[in-house]
Amino acid sequence: MRYYEQEDIDELREALDDAREAYGDACDELQWLRRENNLLTARNEALALKVALSMKTTSAQMPPEILEMILRGSLPPDWMVGQLRETLGPTLRSRTIAQKLGFTLVCKVWNGVATELLYESVYIHRVEQLSAFARTLEGRDGLGALVRNLELSCFVPAECKLLFEDEISKIFHLCPRVARFTHVPIFAVPSLSTHLPAVSTSTLTSLEFGAYVDFDVVQALLASVSTTVRSLKLGFFQLESPSFRTDLDFPLLEGLQVEVIYAQVQNPPSVGIWDWSMPALRRMWLFAAEMVNFGRNAGPIVERFLARYGNRLEFLSLSVWLDGIILEELLRPCTSLVHLVLHSKTERSWGFWTRSEIHSSWHLDSESRPTPAHTTLKYIDIWFPRVADFRLRAIDQIFVPKIRSAYPSLRACRYLDVAFDCFRDLTLRYPPDEPWAAGQSGFDTDSHFPPVATGASAPLPWDRHLRPPWLRDIEEFMLPMSSLGRTLLESTADDGGEFMPSSGPEEATSDDEENGFVSDDTDTSTDSEIDAQIDEDEGDVYVRTQINREEMLKMFSSGASD
Repeated sequence: MRYYEQEDIDELREALDDAREAYGDACDELQWLRRENNLLTARNEALALKVALSMKTTSAQMPPEILEMILRGSLPPDWMVGQLRETLGPTLRSRTIAQKLGFTLVCKVWNGVATELLYESVYIHRVEQLSAFARTLEGRDGLGALVRNLELSCFVPAECKLLFEDEISKIFHLCPRVARFTHVPIFAVPSLSTHLPAVSTSTLTSLEFGAYVDFDVVQALLASVSTTVRSLKLGFFQLESPSFRTDLDFPLLEGLQVEVIYAQVQNPPSVGIWDWSMPALRRMWLFAAEMVNFGRNAGPIVERFLARYGNRLEFLSLSVWLDGIILEELLRPCTSLVHLVLHSKTERSWGFWTRSEIHSSWHLDSESRPTPAHTTLKYIDIWFPRVADFRLRAIDQIFVPKIRSAYPSLRACRYLDVAFDCFRDLTLRYPPDEPWAAGQSGFDTDSHFPPVATGASAPLPWDRHLRPPWLRDIEEFMLPMSSLGRTLLESTADDGGEFMPSSGPEEATSDDEENGFVSDDTDTSTDSEIDAQIDEDEGDVYVRTQINREEMLKMFSSGASD
């Protein structure tokens, strides 16, 4: 039996006391950690609950209709994107598409709304995109029902002719709710026309075709939708053709836009689109390319349009050179006209802004007029040239009484920057009505002409703070250095001159020779010679080189990867 010394027992007791004390401290610390853990858990649950409530109240519970209005308000309007066809990037259209794609990546709710916005307007600018779009529609049920606006601006090579016609037929079949169809290719091969399918849908109400689309093809499509179309835009190289149909009837057509790219007519054509029936026509645009001058034929052509449809027109826009035409005589058939838009093609076009030309153009040679020239005209818009020496203030108090006597209902005259005339619907989107904005002037009862603001991107020094509503909205979506951006326009506002191309082919040829642009290798074949060459080989082209969808999709994939 072993006996412990008292000293050993004391050491053991001290060790036991230390162990008990350490155990107590550990228990206290454990209890504190448990309380801290419970507190942090409660705080975490409270924060998670707040986040969940916040998400439900701000995003998840927002009606899709409200979200659509918000997203649509951040995008450029359709009248800007659809009418501005920029050739250099980044274009307004490409930036709009990128913005819509960004919306789809935010969350599930945004994805649904943004997908509708993305497919609402489809723009095809390369022919291989047509096959890719058709494949997407075939692979996703219900996607075609979202398409409202289909716009084609692609060049169709001979090798893609049959595939193009097949794909466009499928797309029309898969998109039964298309309301607007646009086909405006930027160029085409002579004598190479592509057919468009006859459309039986009753939803198609707006059509636009460029001059490079064979008009026989256009007439065939128009015949199938003539009873439903309400807006029509047509481009022509020639305003006369023996193939023009005269039996087309458009009972619901309200707006007609006619553009002439090139015209060589010695006499007014006897057969034209003015032979169509348009009993509901209220708005008409007649405009020509920048360097197209009809000469003495412009007057009879415009007069023929107005004689046929002028008595029902409420809006008329004229953007052609009309030398020696008296305005009041031209407007005589337009007994219901309210809004007139004129375009300044040259300094003397219409003679509207100098003292001497006011007398001749407005035919106001006497101090008073016994018979008003027009009794219903209320608003006049003028696309004005952006040169340094324009004379907007030449119309002063001396001539206002004469203008008022000739046009007693005239309420406002607005000057618009001609740099924005590509937006042909701008004058309708922003009607000239009270209260007067920048670039707009009213005729009061005392016949005083108020100061005029030009409404240009670089206003006059005394009007620099004034910007009309239409200009503010355009600048909101235009990049500063784009062709219509504020930076570029302001830098060229005071150049003091105007660039004018050569007036005739002989002068242009001599200038080209001086600059070394003409060589012995230059192809001077005429259109008829090119047509003959294509006709000789068209059998080989259409039989041996037609490509299918798989080959087209490979082209699309390679282009996307580049």
